[in-house]
Amino acid sequence: MDPGELDKRVRIVKLVPGGRDAAGAPQKGREQVARPWAKVIYPGGREFLQGDGEVRVRRVVFKLYPHAGVDVGQVVEFGGLDHDIQDIRVFDDAIELHTVSPAPIAP
Repeated sequence: MDPGELDKRVRIVKLVPGGRDAAGAPQKGREQVARPWAKVIYPGGREFLQGDGEVRVRRVVFKLYPHAGVDVGQVVEFGGLDHDIQDIRVFDDAIELHTVSPAPIAP
């Protein structure tokens, strides 16, 4: 892997039990696992109907050097969105985090 391709800074976090909000509902806290440089790939997305509206989902692949502690179920924070890690693919010198997130709505 060419290190020059890793041009985006991402944050990998795991959701942990947090406190409670003003109404007493439980909140999730965030604990940072890693803050690596990554190559961001957008292979596509999809749209579907759910409940009373249309939902858009974007698939995003983050390619980076291996990091200890990164696991499925954690979240990649990038571009103001949370990307849920669905799959991790391991290669000789890199890993790919296959994620899904809500697609931003174009203005």
